[in-house]
Amino acid sequence: MKQAKYLVENDFMADPAVHLFEGKLYIYPSHDRESGIPENDNGDHFDMNDYHVFSTSDIENEKLTDHGVVLKLSDIA
Repeated sequence: MKQAKYLVENDFMADPAVHLFEGKLYIYPSHDRESGIPENDNGDHFDMNDYHVFSTSDIENEKLTDHGVVLKLSDIA
């Protein structure tokens, strides 16, 4: 049995949308950060900061390409 691994290590990405375009997998997660609120079971201690886009042609054997931030919370009025 393979050991589970995080797609993005050392950062918290959540609630991803995933799309397949021309044989490449694109992952659009929200980038959450610590909000300064004490940790609880509701997840209030995180808030969404921005969205990144990651891609890969081989999810099991290839590192993700980080295309960077595509939308920031500050971009929304």
